[in-house]
Amino acid sequence: MRILQDSAQRNVLLFLAVVLSLAFYSFIGIDIVLPRVPHGFDFMHFYSGILALKLGIRDIYSGEEYEALATQLSQGRWHMTNSYFPGFYVFMLPLSGLSFDDAYLAFTAVTLLSYLLITAWLGQQLFRQRPLGAVAGIGLGVFSIYTGAGIDCLALGQVGFAIAALVSLAYLLSRRNQPLLAGAVLGASALVKAWPAFLILYFLSRKLWKSVFGFFLGYCLPCLMAACLWGVSSYPYLFRALKALGYQPNRVNQSLTGWLTYCCGLDLATTRLLHGVLGVLLVAGLAVLHHRKPRFPRALQYGLYLICACILAPWSWPHHRVVLIFPLIALLERTTRRKGYWDWLGASSLATLLLLDGEIMIDRVFAYLHFRAAESGMIFILMVCSCFCIVAAGWNDEERETPGA
Repeated sequence: MRILQDSAQRNVLLFLAVVLSLAFYSFIGIDIVLPRVPHGFDFMHFYSGILALKLGIRDIYSGEEYEALATQLSQGRWHMTNSYFPGFYVFMLPLSGLSFDDAYLAFTAVTLLSYLLITAWLGQQLFRQRPLGAVAGIGLGVFSIYTGAGIDCLALGQVGFAIAALVSLAYLLSRRNQPLLAGAVLGASALVKAWPAFLILYFLSRKLWKSVFGFFLGYCLPCLMAACLWGVSSYPYLFRALKALGYQPNRVNQSLTGWLTYCCGLDLATTRLLHGVLGVLLVAGLAVLHHRKPRFPRALQYGLYLICACILAPWSWPHHRVVLIFPLIALLERTTRRKGYWDWLGASSLATLLLLDGEIMIDRVFAYLHFRAAESGMIFILMVCSCFCIVAAGWNDEERETPGA
């Protein structure tokens, strides 16, 4: 009852009710898009890759043996290519003894449950009112499942929930003064997908050298385990596959690269040049922010780096954007103890972004301006707006942070 007597806390509950209602509205239209989604397609990359390695196939990227195995496992439905490091498949070993359907179900259940538990813990740790924080964490975790980002993970068997859980866990461990373990967890997430490696800049800016060492430890140890299990002969094939990896502009890939190629119509060479220049400017801006505001709230700073990682990633699919739940929770927590509009504006921008992901996939509310909505780079623009809101929200915040927060 105390929660209901506090206007700021009532506003948080109202925000949760609104976004969950909108997410449910989006979810009931998912049957429009699900028949077009190849269920478990992305997970088949993981499953066929680990089985191929166990069978002694070393070219799991474009070799004929691997392609034949993947075609057989998918019953002729899919043509598989790969681009994951052998160290990633160490995490897939426990699933290699199961059938594809059982492995797909187990993978989804474990990653989703881990994500929800860590999201609840994150809310509890960030909020001063811990019960409200746990409710907010669980509520926003459920909200994200109902959005395009969550559906993308569930339907394709992608690693979005796992990445979101790992990057949140890395921050929580750092907050609890476990820097080495925090870095190792972040290193493991970067082995699954490369773009979370951008968060190493957060630890560098905070001079958390143990976390930086832990990052390389968490990244390299699985690679060494893979080398012990399967040798190093897969790496030449991996590097060849990465070198030949093409780029296809897509309306749901609205990172900086996706926005420049698809929305602005620039050629790939120009895009890469601009991506490099703007990337350097963005990193320089983050460095200036830390220099000018060394006491900038750490949760907001970590969330800012997460959004920037999504912006700078060459590919930014909907399942990557599950991680934006972290800055959303951080911003929502600020609304309970500060009277300002930047927190609310930032939280609303991130919630709108996640909802818009689903609506673009479903092609319902935005049907009549579908391509216009994508071409204008609405998701990319909302990510940029969220960055400005976070900077504005934390700029004049001189509150004393708890150690490691």
